[in-house]
Amino acid sequence: MREFTIQELEKIINAGDFDSLIGKIENDFFDCKEGIYNLSKDSQKIELAKDISSFANFNGGYILIGPKTDDDRQTHLGDEIVEISSFVQGLVDPNQYKKIIKSWIYPDEIHGLEIYWQKSKDDNSKGILIIRIPAQKEALKPFLICKTVEEENKISEKIFGYAERRGDESDPRKIKDIHRIMRDGLLYDKNIESRFNDLESVMQPLLKKRKEEEQENKDRDVTDKRVNKTLQSYGE
Repeated sequence: MREFTIQELEKIINAGDFDSLIGKIENDFFDCKEGIYNLSKDSQKIELAKDISSFANFNGGYILIGPKTDDDRQTHLGDEIVEISSFVQGLVDPNQYKKIIKSWIYPDEIHGLEIYWQKSKDDNSKGILIIRIPAQKEALKPFLICKTVEEENKISEKIFGYAERRGDESDPRKIKDIHRIMRDGLLYDKNIESRFNDLESVMQPLLKKRKEEEQENKDRDVTDKRVNKTLQSYGE
């Protein structure tokens, strides 16, 4: 089967030709959700944050809300789109999605993020929701799923997790993986600090010697000028 490209997906989205998605297989740059996220539930907010952050932590991509998939993987690895469940525009509020993303993902700004309802070319009263997550700068990563938990008369706590797109799934990292990443990062910082300290201990004597040599050269120049001045006075 010929590989489906992101350029073909974008062409279908822009044209509203959603029936052309039927038969396509989910992969690392797009994911489909048959139903709308129920943002009145924390579990669905977490699901949204996981899906968005996993694309942001990889190479970006699309989440399409409306296409229904079949997870029968006997002939292929990803889920196959089998039906399009389009809906009226008023069922979703993109601004609500953005607010949830800002409060459940850190860093809370995913550059270029777009959330919009795209009408169908066959029925302008119905369409699907498009979430476009552009590739993010490495300096901004990782994007973490986070939430502040506050209880009465107790100190608030931060709970966080990490997810990355793998194939056709948003793969949440296990706690041991997160621990290893944090440990390696801390060890890296300590190794860099140790190397800088070693470099500083080597450079300090060299800098001191150079400063002494510069002072010697300056003193020599002063002496030479005084000698030349004295000789010139005798020459007169």
